[in-house]
Amino acid sequence: MTGPDPGLRGARIGVAGEPEGASISAPSLRLGRRVRRLFTYPTTGPLGALIVIFIVFSVGTSTFLNAGNMSLIAQQSVVIGTLALGQTLIILVSGIDLADGAIMVLGTVVAGSYASHASPLMAMALGLLACVLTAAANGVVIAWFRLPPFIATLGMYTVIAAGARVYTDSRSFPINFRPPRRAWVRTRCQRLHRDLWNDVVGRAHACLGLRA
Repeated sequence: MTGPDPGLRGARIGVAGEPEGASISAPSLRLGRRVRRLFTYPTTGPLGALIVIFIVFSVGTSTFLNAGNMSLIAQQSVVIGTLALGQTLIILVSGIDLADGAIMVLGTVVAGSYASHASPLMAMALGLLACVLTAAANGVVIAWFRLPPFIATLGMYTVIAAGARVYTDSRSFPINFRPPRRAWVRTRCQRLHRDLWNDVVGRAHACLGLRA
């Protein structure tokens, strides 16, 4: 008389005489694997946090989803988003640039100083030229002298930040643009955009049961 097979000693038998793990359907297993694989991506955490913050502020306040607030968020994200795009390209080639913020400040003050008394297009061109020249100087120092990008851009950050402060003499530049000739067209378009956005947000509130 032989005893039970040692390999089956730890197996548990289900109701239908099959191992307990066999009762789990294949689609459920595939769904679980996909969910676990989703959390392995580095963008899942920040994206989930952004969605949660968006929902919390939408429910907690009545002015978060209006057109003015969305426009303000978009305007404030332009600068950081533009710098992030450039920094991403540098990181993809195993580099780093600590001076991109200072370069942006230098280009801004150059454009602002000329926009107060010259053509806005000329001011934008001069600001862009200042950014290109200082960024090219960064590249020359790193490529020609074989310095580590961290050290080179850190030193250039200090130089550019001090140069921008000296250039502006720590003062601001007031910019006064002329109003457009057809201001009523612009006002009408802004009003139409605001009404359309408020209508979309109102319908979303009604569908989701959010507080108006």
